[in-house]
Amino acid sequence: MARVGKGFAARAQTATLPVPSNLFDIETPAMVVDLDALEYNISTMAAAFANTGILLRPHVKNHKCPEIAKLQIAAGAEGVTCATVNEAEGMFRGGITNILIANEVVGPAKIARLIRIAGDGADIKVAVDSEANARALSSAAALSNTEICILVDLDVGLHRCGIEPGQPAADLAATIVSLPGLRLIGLMAFDGHVFAQNEVAARAA
Repeated sequence: MARVGKGFAARAQTATLPVPSNLFDIETPAMVVDLDALEYNISTMAAAFANTGILLRPHVKNHKCPEIAKLQIAAGAEGVTCATVNEAEGMFRGGITNILIANEVVGPAKIARLIRIAGDGADIKVAVDSEANARALSSAAALSNTEICILVDLDVGLHRCGIEPGQPAADLAATIVSLPGLRLIGLMAFDGHVFAQNEVAARAA
């Protein structure tokens, strides 16, 4: 039987609902977490990265829960990864400040929301794969006297997003460095297509 977390009990009391004593007392729909399994998984991932020199930044698309993200950070994660501005806003409202959006943020409305949480104190990092997007982010950041950290997103074979490695990526990086309101902090890439390769040699290639 999964343990019922104290946080759930506190929220239930605030809402003047009866505090559940077991799973069958919980009104649905509800998120139920097996805390033993959760703690085991978090500690296992933390141990895998310990003493490797590699920083763990788990993706919150799996749980979308700031409380779980805080447990991951307490176990050694540097921060969190998000897929969307919505997720980033949710994490920030929940008290998480070190946030990577591992996708391009495009369009005035989404960029404005990104700038807003950065201005409110979030340490935001975002992927960029085009000069047009870099300039749009720069204009919004400069107008708000805010700085956004940028990772050049490389296409390493998945062909979903990202700029071609080599000179195109170098030229984009140089443009980002020249723009106000942006700070280039590195590169990122997602090689998800290799997961389908079962042969070690093919995966390495």
